[in-house]
Amino acid sequence: GLSSSTQSLGTNNKYSSTINKISYAFGIGIPAGFCFIALFHFFTHL
Repeated sequence: GLSSSTQSLGTNNKYSSTINKISYAFGIGIPAGFCFIALFHFFTHL
């Protein structure tokens, strides 16, 4: 995904670790946010 596209653009190896961490955080954070919104609306309308 993100790390592959930045590697294609020619980023240095010193940024690879940071890019992998950021892409992992987005990969977990975005779906978790959508789940939180759905659960919030579910539990507030009980």
